[in-house]
Order: sequence, then structure tokens, then C-alpha cells
Amino acid sequence: MSLSQYDIIPANTPYSFFVVLQSDLLGDLTTRVVAPLVDASKVSALESLWPKVTVNNTAYVVMIPLTQSIRPDPSAVATTNIAPSGPAIQRALDLLFKDPE
Repeated sequence: MSLSQYDIIPANTPYSFFVVLQSDLLGDLTTRVVAPLVDASKVSALESLWPKVTVNNTAYVVMIPLTQSIRPDPSAVATTNIAPSGPAIQRALDLLFKDPE
């Protein structure tokens, strides 16, 4: 399984896709830390915590509070990579996990 940080993979769940949040340094693990994507038209976005991204010309929000570890299918192939959205995703992760200074 060759998945990179910010790859978008199909989610065989009620969500359409997951975004891989895990660093590439941990690529040898069989699990991946991911967050689900939800169609942006179905939620009121909290942009600081739910960054907006576009996949296949559809707007989604990354549901950072629903971050989880999964064991993707070994044959999983990334649909796309949203690395340009990485800084917004990282800010949302920081907001969720870091104490204010």
C-alpha cells in the first residue's frame, strides 16, 4: 500500500472519501490516520476546524474532529492528493490538539 499524506482515498463507509493525515515517515504501518470528507453543501462549515477542499470538482469539508485510524484495503489507490490544502488542514489539527498559548 503506497499512500501519501493528503491523499484522498475512497471510504467504504457513509462518507465518500477519507484524507490521509498521517506523515509519510510512518508509511510502513498498515494503518493510516485519516479524516472523512463531507459534501460541503450538507454542512455549515466552521472553516477554522473544517477546512474546505475540492475533489473531482465537488466541494467537501475535512471533518477534523472525526479523525480516526483505519486499515485501508491494501489495494487502495489515491483518487487525488490535496497537499496544497495541507496548511489549512494542519491549522485545523493544531486547533483541535494544541492548547492555546
